[in-house]
Amino acid sequence: MPTPPPGMLDRILLILGTFDLDHPARSQVEIVRLTGIPQSSVQRIVRELTATGMLERLDRDQYALGTRLWELGELSPLSLRLREAALPHLVWLYEETGESIHLGVLVGDVPASA
Repeated sequence: MPTPPPGMLDRILLILGTFDLDHPARSQVEIVRLTGIPQSSVQRIVRELTATGMLERLDRDQYALGTRLWELGELSPLSLRLREAALPHLVWLYEETGESIHLGVLVGDVPASA
């Protein structure tokens, strides 16, 4: 089991880092196992993250990243520049197809298999 980092922000980032595409939901038990943070600390931090919208409680003991994280990410200068650059092309594509248009960013060299 890893040694938990001393700082609160480090612990929060470690908890948030347990979520990924393959594991969009986690239980507190999984978070404790993956981070090495004591269970009582994980319970307290998860409760506070849930109260602020950073995490969302799905059921009795499953949590997922909350919408507040997405809202903050949308304020990133990178996100704003990307949207500005892509918007004329997205509008054109929408007008040509009449379909909903979504912008995504490939992370890494190869798209993940479906």
